[in-house]
Amino acid sequence: MKIYLLERDAENYRWLEYKNIFVDYNGYRVSLFDYFHAHVTAGISMAGFNERIECKTIRDKKNRILGDYPHFALPAISSRAKEVLEKHLEGLVEIFPLDAGKWGTYYFLNIMNVLDVLDTEESTMKMLPSGLILNISKYIFTPEIINQNTRLFKIENDKRGPIYINEETKQLIESAGLEGFIFTQVWDSEDPDFVYEPRRIF
Repeated sequence: MKIYLLERDAENYRWLEYKNIFVDYNGYRVSLFDYFHAHVTAGISMAGFNERIECKTIRDKKNRILGDYPHFALPAISSRAKEVLEKHLEGLVEIFPLDAGKWGTYYFLNIMNVLDVLDTEESTMKMLPSGLILNISKYIFTPEIINQNTRLFKIENDKRGPIYINEETKQLIESAGLEGFIFTQVWDSEDPDFVYEPRRIF
């Protein structure tokens, strides 16, 4: 089994950002940044969320498109990516619309699949005293990962951290020709000598 970080190609595609940063929530005018910081936590359902979120693009060079997995404050995918991935990821994510103006409807993902499968003794990482993970430089997963649904997941103690996928999801994205996704391998169950090499951004 191979596990990958699911990353965005932020260098070659346009980015999304909030067009209006305030929404009405329970009678209060709140910042989207504050709202999502307080409410979007992997593994916790956002069922019933129905705010209309408008977005605009930045890094608008003429030769750049928005792509299917643009850089955004939340994991966001295009309508095309939703068609490809929705059934494959059923039960693992919640999907909510974003109004991207002339680019049409995009969607943000709330990750529901959180797995406690990282071997924190054998992996190399920096952690806060609370036990939350700051970063990981060497991944070792427990044998239990083999019996888990790893199509798309986050790891326990790092719910606001990266998204991980398996080989099956990677191949589905690639075979559909979706653009803007980057896959960085972090682990290989069949290769004890595999070395994770973090991708340098910019």
